[in-house]
Amino acid sequence: GGRRFFLPTIPINKSKKKAEEELKKTEEKNSKEMEEVMLGNKVKLDNVLKLKKRFDELKQKASASELLTLTQPVFSEWLDANKGHTISDQKIFRAHAQEFEKQFFEDMRVEFCFVLYRFVCRLSLKYTYMYIYVYMFLKALHVRDPDVITRVTEYVPQIVQFVERLVEKGYAYVSNRSVYFNINQFREHVPFPKLDPKLPFVFAFCNTHVDST
Repeated sequence: GGRRFFLPTIPINKSKKKAEEELKKTEEKNSKEMEEVMLGNKVKLDNVLKLKKRFDELKQKASASELLTLTQPVFSEWLDANKGHTISDQKIFRAHAQEFEKQFFEDMRVEFCFVLYRFVCRLSLKYTYMYIYVYMFLKALHVRDPDVITRVTEYVPQIVQFVERLVEKGYAYVSNRSVYFNINQFREHVPFPKLDPKLPFVFAFCNTHVDST
């Protein structure tokens, strides 16, 4: 008789189940993201409707200053969309950025106290309110608040040089006018267990270290 060939057994059911699980996870993730977007848009719409209702109630008796204060969020967005291109005074943009930088410093001060307290005391999260006392101690020790903020635009030449080094060493490559990080190449030379094996290429230059040799 003729020769008989046997194909290796393929665990099709196992592969099918795994594919279905991955698909379900993706669908759940997309559904959650869509739900968050819809919820965000609903909140925005509700805020606008509440604002309009309040405006209708006050427009007959409130002053112009009060009405402008009330409608400031919507009016500012409209001005930015329709007149923003006419603004050339850089002081306006700087003042806008400084307001957010001020909030950033305040957030960092609280975060620093929280982390310091957790590090020193190693207490559970239910005691996090104690960061207030840490802040008081810092003030008593005359530890100054942060007053310098780093902007990425101040380090563009250094960033360009760093990316060029990555490309030269084979850790990155250029494609479609973008630079992509080569995880497989990086993994061969640097132990980095946090890399996701399912993503052979990702656009990421954060939390990585490249040997200078």
